[in-house]
Amino acid sequence: MLALALNSSVNAARTEGIYRNLHDFTYGDHELGQVLLEEMRKVKIWGIKGFMEFDAAHDVADELEMRQIQGKNRPVVAYYFPKTDVGPAELEFLTDSPIKWKGQGPPKAASILVVQLDEVNRFVYSMMCCLSGLGIALSVGFFVFNVAKRRADVIKMTSPNLNNIILIGCMLVYSAVYFEYTRTSGKTKEAFCKLSVYLLVVGMAMSFSSLFIKTWRIHCIFANKKHKKHVSLYFD
Repeated sequence: MLALALNSSVNAARTEGIYRNLHDFTYGDHELGQVLLEEMRKVKIWGIKGFMEFDAAHDVADELEMRQIQGKNRPVVAYYFPKTDVGPAELEFLTDSPIKWKGQGPPKAASILVVQLDEVNRFVYSMMCCLSGLGIALSVGFFVFNVAKRRADVIKMTSPNLNNIILIGCMLVYSAVYFEYTRTSGKTKEAFCKLSVYLLVVGMAMSFSSLFIKTWRIHCIFANKKHKKHVSLYFD
């Protein structure tokens, strides 16, 4: 088959205006190489094995015998017949020696997405809800105390407005726990999940940003060398 392709490529090269011989061919000669490929695709002959031709990958299509390892045996389970001039390619499975698959059927040809809902243990979730409720109660108590005593000198020194923001942020973080375990489904479940994330993010941002501002305020006070600092000690 290769000899037939080489012989026919001489005249084909002349037709394309290429007047180089085959012994002048090099792997860098793309023009003559393309002519050789085209002529290889055109070769179709009947040989000892039957009808033969080159496929798209420039390989000789041949009959294939498919076997499967089944225990200690390797029976033939299918035959592949390449395309001929009278018909297309065929894959014939044998009924007397079928393919045996492990499990309930053949393996999947693609990844399968399985959505599974994982829930937190109820006892653990109940304990977390109790602790979160205790945290919210303490935060509310501290918030009421901070508002009621906001005019006291000691409370003024601690920046009561920032304290209120920190406490509100803590309440939001604690309340996010109650939206983690829900028996709803669909859009309601999705809304509760998003709400839990939003409460956690906003609460953490409010608390830690206020703590950072308070820390920066203290740093600015003690790092200011232009103002004289006076510390008084009182004893009973």
